[in-house]
Amino acid sequence: MRNDSLYVLYTTKSEGEGSNFLREFKLNEFDGKESEVPQLYALKARTSFRAHFHANNRLYMSGERPEILDLATNEVLYSEFVARANPEWSEASFVFTYGGAVYRPVDIDDRSKGVDVVRDYQVVAHLPLDIDFYLPFTDHYFYGFGTARDVFTVYSLKTNTLLLELDLAPYRIGEWRLKKHVDRHGNRLFVLAGNSVLLIDLESSALVGQFNYVEQPAFQALLASEHLTGNAYAYQISAAHDGFVISNASSRSFMMYVTVSEAGDMQAAWVVHTRREITVTNTEGDLLLGMEDYRPKAWDKFTGQEIWQASAGTMASGIELGDHWVVYTHMAGDLQCFRWKKPYASPHRPG
Repeated sequence: MRNDSLYVLYTTKSEGEGSNFLREFKLNEFDGKESEVPQLYALKARTSFRAHFHANNRLYMSGERPEILDLATNEVLYSEFVARANPEWSEASFVFTYGGAVYRPVDIDDRSKGVDVVRDYQVVAHLPLDIDFYLPFTDHYFYGFGTARDVFTVYSLKTNTLLLELDLAPYRIGEWRLKKHVDRHGNRLFVLAGNSVLLIDLESSALVGQFNYVEQPAFQALLASEHLTGNAYAYQISAAHDGFVISNASSRSFMMYVTVSEAGDMQAAWVVHTRREITVTNTEGDLLLGMEDYRPKAWDKFTGQEIWQASAGTMASGIELGDHWVVYTHMAGDLQCFRWKKPYASPHRPG
């Protein structure tokens, strides 16, 4: 999604010569006639599944032989179907850009091999980084989790320097494997690591706060009631300007909303649990959007109260947010689009 535009990438499944093409659905104008929507991009090749995201008016297509498309001109800015600068690259990967260069991990399955810097389809530098994460990077901050060690790293592509490295071992929960995820809002990183959320200020490259959600009384009550068993702790975080939501998606699920002040103070607002699988995404408004037991739903951000659910379920595995639109997607091609005609104003918003 970009504003009210939904970009859908099609890949043929039939035998023989493959093809890929892209359509832009302007959802506020779409009349339901899919075949009449023009193609922005077409590729005569057979590819495996290709994820895509937009940033800075560009569409990044990852997966097999990644590409970059300029959404203003529909020009292909980079394509590994044109040339592959390093024969040792893995076939599938992702790319991102900064300062006119393309950055490409050498091996998507072994991040310890570092990242190549490419200009005009030639490798001009190599960054010996071990950072395992996939995000639409839009500036010089490159960040993620180490693969050899439990660390979180922030690196500057502008100065080619390590800005921050955090040891995550202290946040491990017992002997369980460390669950980790990161989301960014503005110049803040929200790093979920084991039992805590770590707040990082990118401008100062410093850890400015931490929040141990496991120690919260409401979460301890869930553990005491045996609602959560085994390693059913948070594995996902989604941040907005006023706070973040953490959740898991198992047969016994929970989500917790935590408010964050301008000064970085974090305070748990509420915790809800269910015996169904749950997925949730934060928004800039008063809503949390997601799925519970494969049914699209919305919750009040300030109470966790359910305020909407779709009339039917979905097999969606992803959620895209646009201007007054929420789209539920699945890699097999199932799409469900819902329009939020009137912004939701929570009666529970703090004064």
